[in-house]
Amino acid sequence: MLRKLSIDEIQSVDAAHRQLITTYVGTNINLPEIEADFVILNVYLMSSHLEWYPFFGAVAVRGEHIVYCGPYSRSADELNPAVPFEFFFQNEVEEAAVCQKPPYVTLVAPIWLDGGGQILMPGLVNGHCHGDMGLLRGRGDGMTLAEQNEAFASHNWFQDFMSDEDRLLARRLTYVEALLSGTTFICENMYWSLGERAVEVMVETGIQGALVEDLRPDFRISDVYHSATWLNQFRELCHNHGLVAVAGCAAEEDFSPSIVQAEHELAAQAGLWETRHFSETTWRLSIVADHYGMTPTHFLSKYGVLHHRLIASHGVHLTTEDIQLLAEREVKVVNTPLCEMKIQDGAAPIVEMLAAGISVGLGTDGACWNNSNDIFREMKGVSLLNALRLGPAALTPEQVLDMATSMGAAVFGEEKSRGTLAPGMRADFILIDMNQPHFSPLITSGTEQNVASHLVYCATGQDVRDVFIGGKQIVEDRKVLTTDLSKLLNQVDAAANKITSLSSSSSAK
Repeated sequence: MLRKLSIDEIQSVDAAHRQLITTYVGTNINLPEIEADFVILNVYLMSSHLEWYPFFGAVAVRGEHIVYCGPYSRSADELNPAVPFEFFFQNEVEEAAVCQKPPYVTLVAPIWLDGGGQILMPGLVNGHCHGDMGLLRGRGDGMTLAEQNEAFASHNWFQDFMSDEDRLLARRLTYVEALLSGTTFICENMYWSLGERAVEVMVETGIQGALVEDLRPDFRISDVYHSATWLNQFRELCHNHGLVAVAGCAAEEDFSPSIVQAEHELAAQAGLWETRHFSETTWRLSIVADHYGMTPTHFLSKYGVLHHRLIASHGVHLTTEDIQLLAEREVKVVNTPLCEMKIQDGAAPIVEMLAAGISVGLGTDGACWNNSNDIFREMKGVSLLNALRLGPAALTPEQVLDMATSMGAAVFGEEKSRGTLAPGMRADFILIDMNQPHFSPLITSGTEQNVASHLVYCATGQDVRDVFIGGKQIVEDRKVLTTDLSKLLNQVDAAANKITSLSSSSSAK
């Protein structure tokens, strides 16, 4: 839990820090000042730009950005002379106007918060989620995707029983769950458009992310598209609220040269990224092989729609040649490991994709295919699944943490603005309480440090205490500040009971 320091404590911290730096340097120096809105100190900093080593120090925030991340000590015990200050500034965002990089500094801020020795790390990126399915948690248990398609076709995946208000509730529930588990950026893959309200519900909950507008008003009709006017309005709506606008494109069962080319042209004209469910199941691969005699990757390449602004969701069944093509065209991939296991999609070649230089992120998918929105669980899942494929050393904890943060941001072209704690980055970060039995023993220094391992193999979203997005606190001591959670859960239960009743009545006919 974060504790606000008193004025006397702030003055004591400043005096101790100045004295220690003077002692450390060996001479009296004038310390440059960095002004901030608030400082969080007494935390272990974990970030890709710090090579996922736990450095004890502080983070300072001004506006929406981090302006300092590095050592800030109140006692000789906290100062680590073995770590040069310059290390903390070697990977800064050089072009960021708010970035300052003096080797020794003092921080000036009206608010100082004591992190109590918690872990402070970048917020997590959920690169693939279907919030519309939030009211259907558990409905798809025990079925593959093909079996669900057959079982739920008569009522269009329960959508015949759901109103737009129900879908908004489902998304709000999904985003709140994500926030409480440390996700600060989520990609919402919409099957059914909610227009401007899709943007509003993200903004209201305080989460950042990407919104996927399916190019088809009804995804069951593969060649009827939204107007160019609406797609341009959608891009502007997203841009005005700091969201990434993405076009949802057809999966393999609807592939044809004219469809994939028309989709790409529409998306490009509107300035949208593109995404599609891709190489997820063997039956989808068989459709493309039977019709066109090639893999989905080669099909998209042949017709000129395999490119650097395409986000391929799942990427489970890929050949060596597929992976090479994806790497050459700089296609991004988001894998949902727990979903792939739950509905028997398969194990994606994550190690091979990373080795080829492909940016690979993690996602949770929707509640019919994975019953939670916890990226910490996905981190453990992807690590264990690839250990089963290739051995226990297949993925390092550091690689997995990259996939959930910095590389996840890169999937959406956001690597220069979020995903690490480097000064100049957006202040999207979370605090994790590791003073718990399942994190013990906790070793925070030396070559045997186990913090990165604990984050991948021991942590869950329940360990997240506080969440900041764009410098604004959204979760405080596990309370979502933007949402009346009790009211939301009551509304969700009422809507889910209505859907159950309508579904049961329909089945009885």
